[in-house]
Amino acid sequence: MLNTTRFANTRLDGFSVLEIQSEGVTGFVPLRQTTVTGIVAGPLAELTQVQTFAFSKAAFDGAIEALYRFPLPGDAAVLGVTIRFGEVELVAVLQERAAAEAEYQSAKSQGRQAALVTRESPDVFTLHVAGILPDQEVQVTTHFVQLAQAEEGGKWSLRLPLTTAPRYIRNAERRSPHARGNPLFTLRDPGHRFSLELTLKGATSATCSSHHPTLTVNDEGLSLRLESVLPNQDCVILWRAAASESQIGLRVFTHENVFLAQVAPPLTASSAGLPREVIVLVDHSGSMQGTKWRAADQALTRFLSSLTPQDRFALGLFHSTCRWFSPELSLATPKAIGEAIGFLKRHQDTGGTELGEALEQALRIPRTAGTELARHVLIITDAEVTDTGRLLSLVEREARRDQRRRVSVICIDAAPHSHLVHQLTEKGGGSAHFLTSDPEQDDITTALDKILREWDAPLHTGLTLRVGTSTQELGDLPQKRARWVVGELPEATEAPFTLESQGEVLATALPQPGPAAVKALVGVRRLNALDYLLTGHVQSDEIRRTLKALGLPEIYASDASASLRKLLIEESLRTGVICSLTAFSASRKEQGQVVTASVPIANAHPKGWAGASSMGGSLGAMALKSLVDMPVGTADICRSVTPAPKQGFFERLRGEARSRHPHKAGELFGEPDDSGTYDLDEGGALECVAFSGVPNFIQGEALLYDSKAGRSKAVSVGNFLTALQVRYPQGPPYQLDSGLVLLLFVDNPTVPTVRLPLNELLQQGGKRSLGFLQIRGAHVRLVLVDKNGHWASGAPSLEVRLG
Repeated sequence: MLNTTRFANTRLDGFSVLEIQSEGVTGFVPLRQTTVTGIVAGPLAELTQVQTFAFSKAAFDGAIEALYRFPLPGDAAVLGVTIRFGEVELVAVLQERAAAEAEYQSAKSQGRQAALVTRESPDVFTLHVAGILPDQEVQVTTHFVQLAQAEEGGKWSLRLPLTTAPRYIRNAERRSPHARGNPLFTLRDPGHRFSLELTLKGATSATCSSHHPTLTVNDEGLSLRLESVLPNQDCVILWRAAASESQIGLRVFTHENVFLAQVAPPLTASSAGLPREVIVLVDHSGSMQGTKWRAADQALTRFLSSLTPQDRFALGLFHSTCRWFSPELSLATPKAIGEAIGFLKRHQDTGGTELGEALEQALRIPRTAGTELARHVLIITDAEVTDTGRLLSLVEREARRDQRRRVSVICIDAAPHSHLVHQLTEKGGGSAHFLTSDPEQDDITTALDKILREWDAPLHTGLTLRVGTSTQELGDLPQKRARWVVGELPEATEAPFTLESQGEVLATALPQPGPAAVKALVGVRRLNALDYLLTGHVQSDEIRRTLKALGLPEIYASDASASLRKLLIEESLRTGVICSLTAFSASRKEQGQVVTASVPIANAHPKGWAGASSMGGSLGAMALKSLVDMPVGTADICRSVTPAPKQGFFERLRGEARSRHPHKAGELFGEPDDSGTYDLDEGGALECVAFSGVPNFIQGEALLYDSKAGRSKAVSVGNFLTALQVRYPQGPPYQLDSGLVLLLFVDNPTVPTVRLPLNELLQQGGKRSLGFLQIRGAHVRLVLVDKNGHWASGAPSLEVRLG
């Protein structure tokens, strides 16, 4: 029933349509199910993930190779992998990655069944399974452990990622291993499902904000069961422990020479509330389009309204570049707040996700004179970037400054880059809060209230955990926020541990026996620290400081990269925990069928993401295009299988490419990355012409291209769209009206995936990176809007090219 008396007064995003879509996914999807089972005792979650592959002979008559890029928690330690081909079980061996890849390739080429698991970034892994036969079930079992996160009020949370969202890749990060931490491709429904069976020991109550599991009470605590859900968002579980397991200042568990300690600073009197100096960064990149964008703007508006005239603030809106409300801090007067909100509403342009560049600019803003100020940076983002090492190096440098600014993050996404967010706030001395992609939910207000409470709470600075002559620096921690830490001692000990702040003893505890899994958690922390040294473009003094804290030998600056790689491999093999330079591999000795097709498996398109997938930087397109754009004929990739590549597969999967933006000495992010104007093919014009001529406007709109219209020439750019260019054959206009906007629609006919004001595009040289837009089989439209009728009396000839 349509209501003819009311209408939604929305921004000009297109036209209204009613589209009937068929339900379900058709096609060849060999991955059937992913199931996670396990037990959470205290903060330690010991989990097992089983991925089940199967297909019928009617679907495909031959042996296949399955390729799947899947997520795991970034702080999880993978303990082992087993593979079962029918009744035959193989135990994977951890070895150097190059050797594991060679062994896998050799087995596959000889027709022997094999499997390979590699780690691309701390929270993204790639699974290769060769020799899956029709009507044979194959199961890949991965054992891992992780720590739960402490929450307010004696609660704990566990976040299990179910899909990998596309992440922005800076041009300067093309050669970084973390650039491989992107999905092979995404679909609204990838054709496989997720289930969960979890026991929460000692839990008295539990909720799941993301799903609707079945909860049952048992002798151990609570059991949680989730059956076959679409894996398009993180599974987030929150529970309350028994009173005896909370409100404790210090608890320590040891296993051999490693320890796991709960640190909870005691309550003290409330502070009077210092004036704040707050810099707010709001993500307006392409991946934030849709409900996430509205949630971010709504969060900013509410936050600005909470400031008082004694506070100072700065506001930056970032995507490929960062646009500042003012180059200096402004007093938070009602007039300034109103102007800042107006600034937010006026600027709705979008692009890549240059978070590092924006954060670096924010930290360089001159500080207000005086020491009696609470200095903070608040980032509102989905954190879908790959340059983790540089970002962490940036906040670590800030943490060592006098009058430091503490970094907090409100992360808005159903499938966020949570590992990066936790690392940023832990090293930045701030707090992390995760919201869904739905701006209508009340969690925005709740998150802001929590942040303000923490900022006003007394801060315990310079926390140190001490046992005998060994110490571990913990940084700063607000009251009410517990934290679990892991570490390694020179030798096993039964001596008491003490928690100290500025020389004052806050708590003392004797160690209790702990599980062997603690050793793996220590191992993954050490590996991540070494990994960030390798990828973060850090200076030599930072390398020396980190290696000393890890108890590792000093290395020579002239050979730092090779030495770090060697240390990383050695630590991985010593601890038995996978890293980016090692891999788990297994293969059968018996001869079988040679693989005749390779099948990449899609991740679910994250819930709340608008339009098609969006990844920035040319590597995102190049690296993934090299794998997914293998010959598949004319069928959609989800409805076909891909002929197995004959050689160079791993090199193409890595997507290594020459960087056009070498690292500048003394700067982490340097000048703007040119991500909005880079030339994808290193040449001039992009090759595919989508429109050429004079636009014909009808009621302020000109349709330039429609992939479903018979009169439109087909544009062949492969599976992905990575760049757009506007050229003027008779020369660029002297001036362009701000109301001239080019809209690119991908699949969604009413909400544009990309909005490009022509005046801004002209200033950027006429060419703009689109990041990574998956367009194979999608409905693609280009519409030019003339909001103010500037070209109503006559438009110039123009050419729109895609690449």
